[in-house]
Amino acid sequence: MRAEPLEGDLTLSEILDRFPVDLNAGVPDAYRVTMPPQYHVYWRTDKKRRHRITVRMTVTEVDE
Repeated sequence: MRAEPLEGDLTLSEILDRFPVDLNAGVPDAYRVTMPPQYHVYWRTDKKRRHRITVRMTVTEVDE
């Protein structure tokens, strides 16, 4: 998937390959889960009362 900002004052803050807190933090072993790789994108904006933000999200199928 591709996320492309089209309008708005967006600044890419960071891209992480994990949640800020471990998915299984505080979970007993019997209930722990695994997840496929995921990526989390964080954007920032200037402080304003109102924003108009437009983002195009494109999903393409990939043969593996």
